[in-house]
Amino acid sequence: MKRKYIIFLTFLILTIMLASFMKIGSILTALALPFTQNTVLTRPNQMETTAEKNFHQFKMKTIDGKVIDFSQFKGKKIVILNTASKCGYTPQYADWEKFHQANKDIVVLGFPANEFGGQEPGTNSEIASFCQKNYGVSFQMMEKVVVKGGEKCELYKWLSDKNQNGWNEKEPSWNFCKYVINEKGELVNFFTKEHKALRVITLGTNSAVASAWSNDHSFEEQFAREVEAYGEADSVLFGITTSGKSKNVNQRIV
Repeated sequence: MKRKYIIFLTFLILTIMLASFMKIGSILTALALPFTQNTVLTRPNQMETTAEKNFHQFKMKTIDGKVIDFSQFKGKKIVILNTASKCGYTPQYADWEKFHQANKDIVVLGFPANEFGGQEPGTNSEIASFCQKNYGVSFQMMEKVVVKGGEKCELYKWLSDKNQNGWNEKEPSWNFCKYVINEKGELVNFFTKEHKALRVITLGTNSAVASAWSNDHSFEEQFAREVEAYGEADSVLFGITTSGKSKNVNQRIV
């Protein structure tokens, strides 16, 4: 009887551990899937500084103006998103709503912000209406805040100041970056978007090249010759002419 009890207890412990690992995996998968290219930062085992405060010490307003004391989230994992309604990543609202419905023990907090491309210009009421109408969002949306730069709100100051959180100093790089808070109120992960560098050339600005090509051929062909020299099969060309009749531009655009 004692042996059976020990076997049962061992099985129960292993089941709980497996469920915990699966839950962590589900968070990381949900965080990573929407991005094609991620940078994931993780809280080090040995931190250089001691965190001044933790997540549970904050109080903030929801999108409808009610104050939430974050101490009520003690013992729960938290995912923090900076959101926007007019971004290419806006459909992630649907992904996070599905995640919220499937993981009721994990708190998802959305913070609308307008720092990236002006892609969240609306008021709190407009944002709330948009989220509900288009994506049926039921996870907790917070009031619109500043998440980057000198005017960012106190929470995002904490999230991006290693003297306050203990290790991370990275701000959101675009909309829908994710911070993960553990059950103790400690920042443990930051998922950010790194945009691949693009090679951009402004044609017609090199006076030496402009003079050489204009003298050898003609001024009307200068721009076309530069496009011929630098252009590649997958390049994108923007031509600007105030009159719309510039032979220099139209020769290559048309």
